[in-house]
Formats: sequence, C-alpha cells, structure tokens
Amino acid sequence: MGDVMELPEKGLTRRQFLKFSVAAMGTLAMTPWKYWSQMASGWEEGAKYGRVCLGKVNIRAKPDPNAATVKEIYDDAVVVWLREVVGNSPGYGSRRWVETPDGYIYSPRLQPVYNHPNKVVSELPVVNGERGMW
Repeated sequence: MGDVMELPEKGLTRRQFLKFSVAAMGTLAMTPWKYWSQMASGWEEGAKYGRVCLGKVNIRAKPDPNAATVKEIYDDAVVVWLREVVGNSPGYGSRRWVETPDGYIYSPRLQPVYNHPNKVVSELPVVNGERGMW
C-alpha cells in the first residue's frame, strides 16, 4: 500500500486514479456536514468579518496577551468583527485588538473582510453582436 501516494512519472493509471478518488471522497465524507452548511450560509451581507491570516490564533478573554485563552482558531477561519479596542501590546507595537462574540483577537493577525456576494448572471452579455465576454 506504500505506492498509493506515489505519482508515476509517465502519468496516472486508471487504478491509481480510482485509489486517489476513493481517498479524497473518504476524506470529504469524514468532514462534518454541519461545518459545510455553516460555511455556505449565515453570513450577513455587507457585514464586517475578520479572516485569520496566520496559522493558529488565540481568542482571549480580555484584550491582553496574558489573558486566558478562550478558544483557538486556525488559518482562513472567519470571525465576526464587532469592533476594535485598545489593549495591551504583546510586544509587536500595535495595541489594537478586535472584539468578537467569543473574545478578543490581536488585530494584526486578522484580515478585515466584508460579505459582498456577486450578483448571479442568468445569461451571458452580448458584446460586439456576440454572446459572451471574450
């Protein structure tokens, strides 16, 4: 079974493709559906959120690097951005913290984002007498 994760030099055989596909589908099946449904809905349009841009981030009880850790979140997690507050600096210079419903996150570790979904296009536009964009 050691050759399952090794890609051949000349291409992928049908058997190897099926093995990779089954492994990928098994991984997807183990992901909780609640997580996926939460990611797809529940975002307020135009609201401000914060996206984690560094590995692991601690959510603290107070805007202080020595405060108790309430929760840990990881890369690309999105949190509700309630407001910015001034707290104690963990030594990096900035004293800004973001208040979330769960606690406080050191501001430089979050990227501010907004939920502005694209409008659904029902048909391709007509450009120079032809349907399409290019």
